[in-house]
Amino acid sequence: MIRYIFVYLYICVLLMLLRNMSSKAKNKKEEKKGEEQDFETFVRVTLGTLQESVNAIQSAQGQLMSDLNLLKDRVSSNADTLLGISTKQESFARNFDKVDGEIHDINCKIEKMEQGMANNTFMINSLYERLFALERYSRGFNLRFYKVPEQTGEDCIVTLGKIISKDLKQKPVIENAHRVGPSRDDGSPRPIIAKFLYRPDRRDILRNKKLFKNGTYVSEDLIPEDRKRKNDLKAVMQEAYESGKRPKFRNGKLYIDGVPYDS
Repeated sequence: MIRYIFVYLYICVLLMLLRNMSSKAKNKKEEKKGEEQDFETFVRVTLGTLQESVNAIQSAQGQLMSDLNLLKDRVSSNADTLLGISTKQESFARNFDKVDGEIHDINCKIEKMEQGMANNTFMINSLYERLFALERYSRGFNLRFYKVPEQTGEDCIVTLGKIISKDLKQKPVIENAHRVGPSRDDGSPRPIIAKFLYRPDRRDILRNKKLFKNGTYVSEDLIPEDRKRKNDLKAVMQEAYESGKRPKFRNGKLYIDGVPYDS
C-alpha cells in the first residue's frame, strides 16, 4: 500500500515538472522567437531537472520512511505502556476484590461482636436488676434512724428499743442494729441501721415516724442506686407535695398519686 502511494506521488511530481518545463520552453520560445535551440542542450537540461526531481522525491521518501519508523516506535511504546497499564489494572482489580472480601469478613465479625455485646449488656442489666431486687428485698426489713444519741459501748438494739417503746408505744423485735460509718470528729451521732424480724413492725414505725421526739427521725434503708435516684428526684417530690399530691418512692421508682413518674 505504501509503495502505491509513493508511485502515485512520483507520477504526480513528474507531471508537474513536465508542465513546468513545457511552460518554461514556451516562454523561452516567445522571448527568443526565431532562435534555434540546441536539442542536446535541451535534453541535458531536462534530464538534469528530472534528476533533481528524483533526488527530491527520494529525499522526501526517506524522510517519510523515517517519520513512519518513528511513528511505529511510538505506537509500539504506547502499546507496551497500555499493556502495562492493563496488567496493573488487573492486579489492582484482584487486590481490590481481595480487600473488599476482607472488609466484608471484618464487618461480619464486627456485627457478630456487636450482637454479642448487646446480648451481654442485656444479660448484665438483667443480673443487675436481679441483684438490686435481692438487695431491696433484704433491706426491706431495715430502717435507718438518725440523731439518736450515741454513747461509748452502747447496745444499739437496746437503745432503739427504748426510744421506740417510749415515743411510739411499740415493742418491735429488732434482729440486729449497728451504727454506720466511723466516729465523727464533731461528736454528732452516726445513723443506726436496724433490721426488724417482722415487716409489720417496720411498717408501723414508718407510719408513725412523726411521733419521734428529740429530733430523731427515720427513713427506709435504700440501696445506693435508689438513694441517689431519690436524691435526684427530690425537687420533683417537693413540687408534688406542695401541689397536694402524694409522691412515693418505691423499688427505685417514683410514683405520684399512684402513677409512675417518667423522667
